[in-house]
Amino acid sequence: QEAAGGDIDTVQAAVTANPKDNAVRFDLARAQLAQLDLQGCFDTLLTIIRTARNWNDDVAKTMLLAVLDALGNAHPLVKPTRRQLSAVLFA
Repeated sequence: QEAAGGDIDTVQAAVTANPKDNAVRFDLARAQLAQLDLQGCFDTLLTIIRTARNWNDDVAKTMLLAVLDALGNAHPLVKPTRRQLSAVLFA
């Protein structure tokens, strides 16, 4: 969809205008990933998981785990992000 390759500032403004809209927040995560803003993408997905754990059939968790798996455990963001995910899921 367009947000993944679209203007990240526009998507960020939409999130700011309606922070409870997880569809827009998910579009932001996709746009961040497309721009290789991994930390931003992970933070956005974790926010969705934290606030609406099972939203849209766990699509945020599924995407987060897929990106983490693709990066592999040697990537410096993988282990801390997995710890954060565990803390959210098992808190």
